[in-house]
Formats: sequence, structure tokens, C-alpha cells
Amino acid sequence: MKHDTGAGTAEDDLREDARERLAGLRLPRFTKIRLPELCERVGEARGRETRLVPMELPDQVTGMWLSTTANVDYIAFEKRAAPDYQAAIVRHELGHAICEHQAGPVIDLTAIKTLWPSLSPSMVQGVLGRDHSDSPAEWQAEYLGTVLASRTRWTADLTRRMSGDQEILDLAARLSALFAPRS
Repeated sequence: MKHDTGAGTAEDDLREDARERLAGLRLPRFTKIRLPELCERVGEARGRETRLVPMELPDQVTGMWLSTTANVDYIAFEKRAAPDYQAAIVRHELGHAICEHQAGPVIDLTAIKTLWPSLSPSMVQGVLGRDHSDSPAEWQAEYLGTVLASRTRWTADLTRRMSGDQEILDLAARLSALFAPRS
């Protein structure tokens, strides 16, 4: 039994913030919803559309959340991963979106404009800048992803069903170009 000393820990604060954000999604208590419906609810709560993008990612990346200026959030996930792992990736990235985590810049704006002139510099910084260590944001996203696992169920054929969406395929190709080796 944990004794309350009157002072909460940073972990307790993160957990409480995550619970409050989760309550805003109005998920059913005793019925699991499908992951696409969860994306819709996250999008409604954020006032943005949320789209899933299955794609081949480099080994060190399993998923990413892209928040665009076009009022759309993209959750990219590794399409070669096992379905259960895909679900965990998506829920973790949704955790970042729900908490509106910000990434720190790892590349300056001039370099971004030179390397990727057609992409939003803040979006590129957001994707490349997130600290994937044991940071509070990563811990909170993982916590939310775990809680969401108990409230959602994965649609195993999601990747196959999405593979015919030309807009998603085009986006996946553009994102994949970011990770292609440069000669």
C-alpha cells in the first residue's frame, strides 16, 4: 500500500494529466472500440482529422506522429510489424497526440528548407526532434498507450484495407524519401 505523503511525484503528475486527457475522449467503459474509431475520437478531441499510415520505416523507427498545418494528424506505423505490435505503436503515437507533446529541434530551419523544400519545417522538426529516450513525454505516451490497449481492439486487416488508399500511399512514399540514404 502506498502512503500519501502529501507531495505527488512527477510520475504521478504525468499519470494524472494522462487520465484527464483520456477522460476527454469519452471512451466506453465496458466495450472495446476499434482502433480507427479511437483515431476518430482523438481527432474530434483535438479538432483535427487523424489518419493512419502503414509504411516501411527504417529499423530505428517504428512509428511517428505528424501534426500538419492542414489540420490533419498522421500516425505512421511499421507495416511489416506483427498486428499486435502495430496496435501498440499506434496507441503510443496517439498518446503523444493526445498529450500534444512537442519535439525539440534537431536540425535548423534553413537546413530543413534546403533538404525538403516542400515540407513544413516545423513538421520535419517535430518528427526528427522527439527524444526517444526515457523522457517524461515518452513515459506518458507509453502509459497512455497501455491504458488505451485495455479500451481498444486492433483490426488485424487494417494495413491491407488501407493499402488501396492512394492518398495514404502517396504520403507514405514521400515520408519514406525522408529516410532514404543520401549519396
